[in-house]
Formats: sequence, structure tokens, C-alpha cells
Amino acid sequence: MDRGVFMIIKRAGKYLLLEKSNSRFCVPAGKVEKDESPFQAAIRELQEEVGITATRLTLKESFFYKKNGKISHKVFIYEVNQYIGKPQNKEPKKHKRVFFGQKELINCIISSSL
Repeated sequence: MDRGVFMIIKRAGKYLLLEKSNSRFCVPAGKVEKDESPFQAAIRELQEEVGITATRLTLKESFFYKKNGKISHKVFIYEVNQYIGKPQNKEPKKHKRVFFGQKELINCIISSSL
């Protein structure tokens, strides 16, 4: 079974978001590699996507994701409590920009639940 991680970073009431090339918004996320734990994957993905090093992570939730009625992934959601570095777009081919926002996250949640 595949595993994935999502990382939530909140600063001054706003969340770190990535704007994808298709103009949709997401939080930093990625797959857990075969030889790593979800915790290690979260740290690696943050470095790869936004160039920061998490120094404190808290597992907030984990759940099974279903696709076509069958469980396809186990997902782990981490809150990034502390990090080193300034968030930046490390994957410009995948993301237009990296920024702290709030209404974009709300719109993303609403549109993905419809």
C-alpha cells in the first residue's frame, strides 16, 4: 500500500501554500519512499519542495484514502511546529509560487469536497 504525507505550516494565521501550475492550491506533500518512515518523508519533502528543514513536527492525523471504493493510500498529516530557512519555490516546474495565505486554502477545501 502506498503512503503519503501532507505538511501544515501556519504562521500569523496563514498557511504555507503552493500554487500548482494548473492554478490549484495545495500544502507541501509527497509520497513516502520504500526505505523511509512517514516522519522522514515529511522532512525530505519539505526540503525538496520549499527548501526548509523541519526541526519539530507533530503527527496530527492519519487515515486511509479510498480510490474507486478501495483503500489505496495511508496518509499522514503533520503540523510543522518549527523550521529553519525561508520557504521558497524549489520545484518551479510543478509550482507557480509558494506563499502564506488563508482564503486560498479554504477555497481549495471547498472545491475539492464538491
